[in-house]
Amino acid sequence: MGESGDERGWCWRGWRRETAGMEHHYADLGDVRLHYVTAGRGFPLVLLHGWPQSWYEWRLVMPGLAERFRVIAPDLRGLGDSSRPADGYDKKTVAGDIWRLAHDVLGIDRFHLVGHDWGGPTAYALAAAHTRCAGWRSWM
Repeated sequence: MGESGDERGWCWRGWRRETAGMEHHYADLGDVRLHYVTAGRGFPLVLLHGWPQSWYEWRLVMPGLAERFRVIAPDLRGLGDSSRPADGYDKKTVAGDIWRLAHDVLGIDRFHLVGHDWGGPTAYALAAAHTRCAGWRSWM
């Protein structure tokens, strides 16, 4: 047992501490159900993880970013706690998922977009399709 009496031990307590102040949500987009995590207030900033990661790759930078931005970190389709449809894993479809989450579900018309690894080409596809709505940066 961990020192707090929690059988999950120090790893669990560390995870809880790292993600304090972050809220988990789900969005049903019809063909996919996306899990996403939010934190902070301000201009929206969408963080797209790489493969095979999840939103959790951003957990250590989210608190600092949340001081200035409304941070939104989704699990891309097929990864993390998002659903795993049989198809739709091309950049255009995955980018469309993120657009529908931001625009249709969250009502966001403009946002910054950051992508790492597979999230980079996805961010590029989204920004190319919605040039007036998404300012993007890609971290490879």
